[in-house]
Amino acid sequence: MRRPVFSSRLCCLFLASLLGVLGASCHTRGDVDRQTFVILVEAKGNDFRPVEGLVILGPGGAEIGRTNSDGRALFTAVGQEGESAEFSIQPPPEFLISEGGEKRRVLLKRLRSIGGGYGNINIVDHDIKLRKRNLPYVVLIATNQFAGLPVVVFGIEKTRLNSRGVGMFLHEGKPGDEITVTLLTDSDPRIAPVSPRKTFVLANEPTQYFWRTAFEIRKVEPLRKNGQRKTPGKKRLGPTAI
Repeated sequence: MRRPVFSSRLCCLFLASLLGVLGASCHTRGDVDRQTFVILVEAKGNDFRPVEGLVILGPGGAEIGRTNSDGRALFTAVGQEGESAEFSIQPPPEFLISEGGEKRRVLLKRLRSIGGGYGNINIVDHDIKLRKRNLPYVVLIATNQFAGLPVVVFGIEKTRLNSRGVGMFLHEGKPGDEITVTLLTDSDPRIAPVSPRKTFVLANEPTQYFWRTAFEIRKVEPLRKNGQRKTPGKKRLGPTAI
C-alpha cells in the first residue's frame, strides 16, 4: 500500500522538532559516519483509526514522545546506518498492544528523506497496532416495585430484580460497543409494557449506567368456555330475549 505524501504542515513539524538536535550535532572526524535519524511512530487501533496518547519511552525510561490526534509521534536517534535504536511504548489505558510487545527496536536505515534548509533528515517508519481492552461497566435498573423480573443481556440472564424492584450487574466490554438490556415479563402476561429494553453505548472509560422504568398491571378478561377471551366493545346483534 502506498503511503500518503507528507503534508507541508508535517514537514514543518519535522524541521521544527529537529532544529535543536541538528543545530547541536556537529560531527567530529571520528563521528563522520554517525547521522541523526527521525523515528516516525504511527499507532492505529484494530479499526484502523489513529490512537492518541501512546507514550514512547527512551532506554532510560524517560518519555521522548507521545502520539497526537493523528496517531503519530516523532523522536530522534543518532547512530550509523545499519545500527538499531531501542525504545519502549505504553498504550493508553483503554488499549492493549495487538502485535509485538512493549520493547521495540528499529533499524536505522534511510528508507526515505526530506530535504530542507538544515540538511537531509532520515525518516524511519515504525507502525504499532493496538486493540481496545475490555473495561468494566456497572448497570443499575430501578422499577416501581416489580420484583423478580430477569435482567437479560445478549440472551444471558445477568441478575433478577430484588424485592424492591431494583437490580444491578457488572458488564465487561469494549468502548464503543453497544449493549441492550431487557427486562423479561414472560412470567406474567398482565405486565405492561412487555419486556422493555434499553440500549447503552459503552464509554471510553469505566462508567455507571442507570435505567429507570415503570410497569403496570393490565386487566385481562377471563377466558370463555371455548378458550377465547371476550372482545370488549362488541354488541350482541339481533332481537333481545325477553
